[in-house]
Amino acid sequence: MLTPNYDCTRRPGFIFAILFATVAAGWMMAVSAVVAKRLLDAGNGDASRLQNKLVTTRFFARHLLPQVHGLLPAVTAGKEDLLAFRF
Repeated sequence: MLTPNYDCTRRPGFIFAILFATVAAGWMMAVSAVVAKRLLDAGNGDASRLQNKLVTTRFFARHLLPQVHGLLPAVTAGKEDLLAFRF
């Protein structure tokens, strides 16, 4: 339950943390996918594991990474709407 002294201005920061974590994870997965592709092309490493890396990276990029577009407005909207609540 929210109390009158609840600081709801922290909510955009939480959403920003989710946005940042999603983008950072996507970047790290993309870097590892590039390495996996190079290893596959060179015939080095465990082909099944490397292929799975490409599949999981593609899934993340197509299904999870686009969520950041929906989070951005919540981060940039400002705190006016949050502070308009009267508890």
